[in-house]
Amino acid sequence: MASDGLRRTLRLLQSEPGSEFHVYLLVLKGTALLAADRRSDAAQLTAELYTVAPLTRLKLGLFFLSPKVRTVPPALKPILAAVTIEAGRRLLTHLYRVSARQFERRHHQKNVLHGLAVHLRNIHGPDVIPASLAHLFPKLAASPRVPL
Repeated sequence: MASDGLRRTLRLLQSEPGSEFHVYLLVLKGTALLAADRRSDAAQLTAELYTVAPLTRLKLGLFFLSPKVRTVPPALKPILAAVTIEAGRRLLTHLYRVSARQFERRHHQKNVLHGLAVHLRNIHGPDVIPASLAHLFPKLAASPRVPL
């Protein structure tokens, strides 16, 4: 059960639906849900996010991909297909620096990276995982390809 302090904070963070701040809060909450490996909750939240701000799917949709989904949403297929191995490494490094490393526990960090890493690895193989991340998260590079 949430504390009174947390409830007050959540009320303070209420924002106008569709505002940039509202979108920002949805992205933060979505990232926290990924870290907690609450994928179905994250999927519901991103559905709301993409309804409120449709272009967000094209800008951030790759970061919210589930590692278990076999089919990438149609809007993201051409974007994912255009990602080169080097661009994939940069995307994973960016996602780590901006989102994943904000969490203290390694398994939470891995959960944030996992979806994008699986889909990039399925396209480019384990070499798409940057050495710095493969060192921190050996399972990201070592996991077998997921049949799509």
